[in-house]
Amino acid sequence: DFYDFARKTEQTIIIADELLQVTPDNKRFKKIKANALFYQGDSKEAVDLYENILQQDSTDYETLTFLAAYYIAEDMAMLNDIDNAYLQDKHPTDSVYKAHKQHIIDTRIARSLTLLHKAQEMRPSDHLTNEIERLSNITNQLPPRHEKRKAGKKASKE
Repeated sequence: DFYDFARKTEQTIIIADELLQVTPDNKRFKKIKANALFYQGDSKEAVDLYENILQQDSTDYETLTFLAAYYIAEDMAMLNDIDNAYLQDKHPTDSVYKAHKQHIIDTRIARSLTLLHKAQEMRPSDHLTNEIERLSNITNQLPPRHEKRKAGKKASKE
């Protein structure tokens, strides 16, 4: 606990690993290790450990909310990347970009919503309600392209 509190991640991981050798299913030790890994920048291993905790206990509120927050950040970054690629593309095919966004919505956003709904069932909160509503309202709509509007105005003047 001391090393975890002090954010001494290397020592935390070493001690957590030792404790997990003795009690491999101890959620508390797994969470402490996962947090240390995350603070160290090893988010993939931390998320894998949190996923392991969730498999062990699908009602662990802290794990549900951590994973939801992590995945939402990732999901939103992916949607933003698609929007940016669309805006940078000189000759985009709107249906392709919309399909990519819809895939993210149908798979990744849906996963995040599932985690949020489980957490909301356990401990309802305004924050979770707002996040669920925000994610539920995401669409595959693309951002406006300025050159399309300019080209449209030019064509209408002629």
